[in-house]
Amino acid sequence: IYLPSSIQSLDLTSNNFTGTLPSSWGDEMPDLLWLGLSNNQLTGSIPSSWQGLGSIKELDLASNQLFGTIPPSLGASWSNVSSIFLEQNSFSGSLPTELGLWTNLQNLFINTNNFTGTIPTELVQLGNLRTFSLEKNQLTGTMNETFCNDAFSLSSSSLSILQADCLPDWDGQVEIECSCCSACCIPDGSYCEDF
Repeated sequence: IYLPSSIQSLDLTSNNFTGTLPSSWGDEMPDLLWLGLSNNQLTGSIPSSWQGLGSIKELDLASNQLFGTIPPSLGASWSNVSSIFLEQNSFSGSLPTELGLWTNLQNLFINTNNFTGTIPTELVQLGNLRTFSLEKNQLTGTMNETFCNDAFSLSSSSLSILQADCLPDWDGQVEIECSCCSACCIPDGSYCEDF
């Protein structure tokens, strides 16, 4: 498929595409603003070369079979990004602290993956965030010192939807402490409760 370097929007959602994400796109489409690849059968990881998509504002990779980590190099490169949809894949590893550089980010969906580790405190820098959905992962720790403090809470910021695995599981264990979440789930995702 020939794609002109000046392309700004590319919607390939719901096409049953297979294969991996083309690493060459990072060099070939520097002006791309919107990329939709959700609801396909894509595999592999996000290429680190995609840091070349420096103009990207919205990326939708939801509902594929993607895995691997979020490349830290995307943090500094994607300064204009406003929406990231990575839900319902098999991404893993820890969340890069560099995500805190996405200061224009409004929507971040990483739910239903295999992310591990704690939630980086650097995410407190995401002052424009409206929706953050991270339930159904293997993340642990507390969000009370970042998202639930006076400077960054549901009542005093633009953040209106914050969902995490903050309900006790069947053994009474809580993976994430979150006193300000709008919805909490048990870690296996079988039950969620709105607040």
